[in-house]
Amino acid sequence: MPDTTYRIHRYPTRFIESLVLANGRRVTLRPVLPQDDALEQQFVSRLSPATRRMRFHGSISGLAAAQAARMSSIDYRQELALVVTALEDDDASGGDSDGGIEAGDGASERLVADARYVRCADGCSAEFAIVVADDWAGLGLAHRLLAALCDGARRGGLRWLRGEVLADNSRMLSLMQACGFCLRTHPDDTGLVIAERQVGDTRSLRCPDRDPHAAASFARRGREWLRSLRWLLAGPHADTR
Repeated sequence: MPDTTYRIHRYPTRFIESLVLANGRRVTLRPVLPQDDALEQQFVSRLSPATRRMRFHGSISGLAAAQAARMSSIDYRQELALVVTALEDDDASGGDSDGGIEAGDGASERLVADARYVRCADGCSAEFAIVVADDWAGLGLAHRLLAALCDGARRGGLRWLRGEVLADNSRMLSLMQACGFCLRTHPDDTGLVIAERQVGDTRSLRCPDRDPHAAASFARRGREWLRSLRWLLAGPHADTR
């Protein structure tokens, strides 16, 4: 039988950071983990139909379990996948406990943004995708995630990030232009626009401020969280079955 064991090269802890957004909300940016599959499913199901169409270039209602598992099982050699999560209590979520995973102390972890890239066969570029929850748009998350993707691509020896954007996705196209991406019509599909930029200089990508109080709070929570992941961080290779 073929070996279907998921293998992770090395969990890139350098991307873990606590951020404070334009509205004062505190969130955690981190690389995705295999156990985030349920969060990914809930995240996609809560996106508006229009946002799902813009992200997946088609009409879907959500992710199947296998799709969610694939999106959360990243080897970190050929791919980078980052998520932004927020802790919400009953008051913050309006009493709806179905949108997140219980995180203790009456709070639920909710995924509010996802960004990722996959290396292309040319060895010097990667295809990227990014989506932010509708009720978290306009707070700087997309800028910060794009900066992280560019940084990860540069560290990984890549030169270019490229993505395909629906031609009627004016909000994403505006973001791409603001972040220094060049736009051109797809040669084979006039309904798509190719967005691309070199990854060597990320200074044009504006980011939310880091909050020292939020960072300290996350550090306290993170010690327990990372302790539970010791198997993942113990060496250059680890398996999860």
